[in-house]
Amino acid sequence: MFQSLFSTVFLFVVLIFSVTGINFSRHFLSLTADLLSILIIQRLTNYCREDTQKMKIQKLVPTEENGKWGFLDAATGEKVVPFIYDYAHAFSVGLALVRLNGWWGYVDKTGKEVIPCIYNPAWSFTKTGLAAVCIEGKCGFIDQTGKEVIPFIYDDARYFNKDGKAKVKLNGETFFIDMEGNRVE
Repeated sequence: MFQSLFSTVFLFVVLIFSVTGINFSRHFLSLTADLLSILIIQRLTNYCREDTQKMKIQKLVPTEENGKWGFLDAATGEKVVPFIYDYAHAFSVGLALVRLNGWWGYVDKTGKEVIPCIYNPAWSFTKTGLAAVCIEGKCGFIDQTGKEVIPFIYDDARYFNKDGKAKVKLNGETFFIDMEGNRVE
């Protein structure tokens, strides 16, 4: 499209100069540069507009409606994740912590339950990509696919802090571990 438009403009400019008898070389170069600038700016503007629309970031907010929780698109008010949950936390690292029938799990921004509601309690994912969860009184850490990364051996576990340490409790003793499950001071 760009090439055919340029060819048309080029032929039009040549025709104008040949009919009017104006000094072709000096004016042609100036006019061609101006027209090319306009075409390039127009093309870039359209490209950026299309790209911006494709990249529109969707901000989903947890909302309660008639005693059930789901997620609305903050910009449009559209329901994106169904209002079926007992409670819902904000999205963190692409997943939101939700409670269904007293059990915690995680949904993605389409509303798909990517990690089933089988934990009690559970915490949101941190930038480490790990979340503390508990099953049958034992706590450990899972990744964003639900895979166990640090075994469920702790009596209590919390999220990883900015230093990459998580507070855990084992046999009455509280201490910190790193992202591999090693005890650290």
